[in-house]
Amino acid sequence: MNVGGGRDVVGNDVSSSRGRLRDQGRPVMLVGCIAAQAINQYIAIIVGESSPLMPTRMPHAYNVLDWYFITDIWAERDENGFKYWKIRLQVADLEKSPWWSPPVRMGC
Repeated sequence: MNVGGGRDVVGNDVSSSRGRLRDQGRPVMLVGCIAAQAINQYIAIIVGESSPLMPTRMPHAYNVLDWYFITDIWAERDENGFKYWKIRLQVADLEKSPWWSPPVRMGC
């Protein structure tokens, strides 16, 4: 997961794409994530219904996926050399299947 922010409009019109024009720095969300990781605090992940990253259609405008904890935080550089932050999350309860994952089809 990427820490949000750090992108600006590239170009001068409304149809321009968004891209990094500088290093992401140290956003407030990152500071909170570092603090949560330090005390092993669970965090809830909420996703909007129009998220292109979800494998299934979300039933509500905003959906709580589950409780997670942060295992790793690190910085990477994009193709232009700008730094951005990434976070690895692990679901708190490894025994249950996520409600939002597509059903597994068995057989033919």
